[in-house]
Amino acid sequence: MDLTHLRIVKTGAADMHLIAEGPQMLPGFAGDAGAAGREVEEVPLAQVIADLNDRYGLDLGTADQVWAVQQVTAIAEDPVVAQAGLVNDIDKFGQVFDQHLERVVVDRAEANDTLVKRFFDDKAFHEAFTHVARKHAYELIRRPARHEAQRRATGSSTAQDPGITPS
Repeated sequence: MDLTHLRIVKTGAADMHLIAEGPQMLPGFAGDAGAAGREVEEVPLAQVIADLNDRYGLDLGTADQVWAVQQVTAIAEDPVVAQAGLVNDIDKFGQVFDQHLERVVVDRAEANDTLVKRFFDDKAFHEAFTHVARKHAYELIRRPARHEAQRRATGSSTAQDPGITPS
């Protein structure tokens, strides 16, 4: 038997309004669920990397910051982890996050391996990436903020272009 028609008939109207009597509290499943999130202390990623370098004797730099941001972005975009972050406090979110972090890091490594392989195996991709990367690297190097940071880091009053020999 196949349903081919559906008949909908209004049988009456009822007043379904709710009236609150006294103060009402609707508790969430988590202690602070539904409430405004706690203010999270923001620490610059450069500071986190510097702390890791100090604590573990590493020599991580800017490129490693990019790697860290890639991992954090990838796990934040994971639908299961994102949903957990929206409905849980930090501790319960951490349980879900911890379960998924290693998988996400491996997934990103495999995706990066695929890109590296394509870079070396596909001449057109290699040329296109080289063109874009060259332009972005050049602009990054020549930014005034970069020169100021180098000047402060080295204590010199002028920054020289490493590709030009002074006369």
